[in-house]
Amino acid sequence: MRILAACAVVFFFVVWAPAPPLRAAPVPPKLVVNHETKQCAQIFGGDECMTCNAPEGWETLGYAGEVECPAGYAQIDDLELECRPFKTQFCCTEGHSGAHGDCEGLVIDHGRKLCAFVEDIHSAAPPGGWSRRPEGLASDRWYCPNDYDWAESPDQAADDKGRSRSVGLPCLGAVLLGPTALAVFLSSERPR
Repeated sequence: MRILAACAVVFFFVVWAPAPPLRAAPVPPKLVVNHETKQCAQIFGGDECMTCNAPEGWETLGYAGEVECPAGYAQIDDLELECRPFKTQFCCTEGHSGAHGDCEGLVIDHGRKLCAFVEDIHSAAPPGGWSRRPEGLASDRWYCPNDYDWAESPDQAADDKGRSRSVGLPCLGAVLLGPTALAVFLSSERPR
C-alpha cells in the first residue's frame, strides 16, 4: 500500500513539477585559416538564432580543440565575422536564450496578445491593431512578449476572428491523475 502511495506522490511531482528553463548551447568555436596571409583565428560559430562564418578567403578547419593552427601561421583575435540571424518565432520572443534573431518583420497586436511576421515591413503599414517596431527603439530591443501567441501572419489572425487556436485537449496530468487517485483510493486498506 505504501508503495502505491509513494508512486502516486512521485507521479504527481514528475507531472506537475516545473521544468527547468532551456538554455541555448552555442556552436563550439571554429578554427579558421587564411592560407594566403598565413593567419589563423578562433571564431564564434553561432547558436540556434544566428550562424557566423569567416569572411571570404578563410577556410574552416574544424572545431577549436579538435584541430590546431598550422605551424607558422599567426594567431589573430580580431577577425570580422559575417553573422546571419534567423527569422524564427523562438529567436524573436522575449526572454529566449541565444543571439537576437532577425526580428525586423515582427509585428505585434497588443490588444489580442498576438505576434506575427510580415514579408516586407517597409512596403505598407501593418493591418489595423498591429504595430511595427517604434522609431527610436533599437532593433535588438524589439521582441514578442513571452506571454503572447504567434499567428502565421496578421491576415491569418484576422481570418481567425479571435477564435482560440487550441485544440481543446485536457492537460495530460489531469487525465492521468484521476485514474491514479482512484487506484490509490480503491487499493487503500479499509477498516474491517
